[in-house]
Amino acid sequence: MLGLDLDDPDEAVVRFAFDAAQRRAAWLRVVHGWSLPVSHGYGAAMDVGLNEELAGRIR
Repeated sequence: MLGLDLDDPDEAVVRFAFDAAQRRAAWLRVVHGWSLPVSHGYGAAMDVGLNEELAGRIR
């Protein structure tokens, strides 16, 4: 498993993960996470464009 920082990917770490998986003939799962923007109070409406914005960042 490779935890990937999308803002600052480390090429050496990515290469190591792929090489290690290949040597073991194993699957490599790549994951990343992010924090949702803070809402202003309980039940606050989410930004309707948030999904599109996050999807664009991932691409």
